[in-house]
Amino acid sequence: MDNKPLSQRKSFANDKSSKVFEISPKNFHESKTNQNIISNGTKQRFNNFYDTSTNQNKKAADLVVKEDNNAVKLSTCLTSQEKLNRTQAAPSTAPPPLPKNFKRIPAMIQSLTQQEDFIRKAKHVAERGRTESNHRITSMSGLNESQALRGSSERPANIRDYKLGRLIGKGAYAVVKLATEKPSKELLAMKIYEKFKLTDPARRKSVIREIAIMKRMKHDNIVQMYKSFDNPHSIHIVMEFVRGKSLYQYLKERPGKRLYEDEAKIIMKQLVEAMKYIHSQNVTHRDLKLENIIINTNTKKIKIIDFGFSITSGHEKKLKIF
Repeated sequence: MDNKPLSQRKSFANDKSSKVFEISPKNFHESKTNQNIISNGTKQRFNNFYDTSTNQNKKAADLVVKEDNNAVKLSTCLTSQEKLNRTQAAPSTAPPPLPKNFKRIPAMIQSLTQQEDFIRKAKHVAERGRTESNHRITSMSGLNESQALRGSSERPANIRDYKLGRLIGKGAYAVVKLATEKPSKELLAMKIYEKFKLTDPARRKSVIREIAIMKRMKHDNIVQMYKSFDNPHSIHIVMEFVRGKSLYQYLKERPGKRLYEDEAKIIMKQLVEAMKYIHSQNVTHRDLKLENIIINTNTKKIKIIDFGFSITSGHEKKLKIF
């Protein structure tokens, strides 16, 4: 330890290589002032550093929040996409939305019910009318269903007795073919109904009605029926063969698709006489048209054909069915 007085001790103030300063009252005061300055500066720098750090932390925190928000949005988008994929992959079990006119549905149901009742009643009336017509025909002709189909001749006809030729006409339920009777070589027309098309009882009864009505028709301007028969597959109606063409085809071939007045008078006179006879037999044709009138182009004689829709009715009774 150095025992020299403080004033005699070596001062290291000017010694640049030394980091130790001589402590004196003046130096102590300066040191204390410097220390306060240093302390204040350090505090200021610390506060600046703290503020900077706080701002940076806030920025970092905001960045983290933004990243979290983006992550949440991305997760929401993925969830929505997954839900959409599931919805497209699996059928929705949710009930369908109600229609806009939901309140009108009871009234619509009631209207449909009324329409069904009307149709049911109309069918009942039509069936009753057909039944009455069938009974009337059977009683007037004196034939039952089997006799009507097989004809009234002593020897039952057979398809083997005829040689079928070309097709003459075609309808919804039947075809008409040229036929030659083998024993007599007579040229005839044969109307053929396939039974698989007559599964409806009403349609089958209409064929029986047609046969019964045609048996009664005896007029020069109405096609003549000779006989009828059936087999397990079809029903056959043998009629006279009318040479000529339909009045519809005849008019198409005329100049301007018109008839001269003298020619029209001849045709209309025959047509009126034939219809007068049909109505006198309490029969309504119900399908009179140009296609069902055959005209001989040489003699101008006409024949009414196709009684498939015809019925019998009295003059006093109004028809309600077709």
